[in-house]
Amino acid sequence: MLECPGAADAGGCPALLICETIGKRTASHMFKALLDRIETLWRKIEHMGANERTVIAVTASPSLQLELRIFSIQERWHILFARTLETALQYTSFNKGAVILYDRELAGVDWRKGQCALVESVNPVFFILLSPGADRRLWRTVLDYGGYDVARMPLDRENLAPMVNGAFAVVSTVDSVVA
Repeated sequence: MLECPGAADAGGCPALLICETIGKRTASHMFKALLDRIETLWRKIEHMGANERTVIAVTASPSLQLELRIFSIQERWHILFARTLETALQYTSFNKGAVILYDRELAGVDWRKGQCALVESVNPVFFILLSPGADRRLWRTVLDYGGYDVARMPLDRENLAPMVNGAFAVVSTVDSVVA
């Protein structure tokens, strides 16, 4: 563990050291500014996706995340990465009409349970399963569970982009009919 210089003089407390070094008033203003910044960022997160094309990628694979990041830049999608189903569910709570790209190889969760939880979440989502193998039977199973489509891995932008953009087109059509 790194020792903070002067922390021993301040009773071992880095916060106390900061207060003694820059003064309590300045530290109080810095802390308030930090809290204000966190609140501002949280408000942005709460409203994220309201008018954006949001993709939530549920994968723990760094190489897949990099590939999807590149696709999202090229296609102008707003992409959020979730390493767990729980995180993905939190993201769906403030992203209406998000497209979910779910890695079938995600450890610890059967993709069908993950799909059911996401499709039945608070806001409607469009579930696309990312799978190394994709056949008619898998595609039918994804549809039966309320999903949108299956994308074969390794991913090809020319196949994935129309699939995701098609889901976004459905979202905007539904939104215009409801409005």
